[in-house]
Amino acid sequence: SIEKIAGIKNDMGKVHEALKLGNIKLMLFHEFGDTEPKAKALWDTAKVEIENRLLHDAYKHLEKSYSIYMELLNTSTLHLKSACSVGLLMGYMLCAAGLKDKGLEILNFSIEGFKKLGENKLVQRVEAMIRVFS
Repeated sequence: SIEKIAGIKNDMGKVHEALKLGNIKLMLFHEFGDTEPKAKALWDTAKVEIENRLLHDAYKHLEKSYSIYMELLNTSTLHLKSACSVGLLMGYMLCAAGLKDKGLEILNFSIEGFKKLGENKLVQRVEAMIRVFS
């Protein structure tokens, strides 16, 4: 799959090639109107960007991914774990950038979602983040 090839390229240090493959994937999902795969592709791209310290780009992709997942939650709770996971990264980035109110709001949403899902280790992880930023 494109995702696996992009991961291999990233591991080889070919970040721009990996991101280019991610962008191709995003264009395909956009063209076919597949919102959930688009949200995941945005999240995957953001993770590559974070790993390579492209934080501004990563935040933009996380924000779009989070927005899509939150929209999907209006019709189904199937994407709750994904929304909370993206929120965990996004909330952390916001808090680290000094935007604590917005970041903590998103982190608190992630805690509540992870509690509903019984993801106790993730709840503890987010609670530890919140303690650092409070």
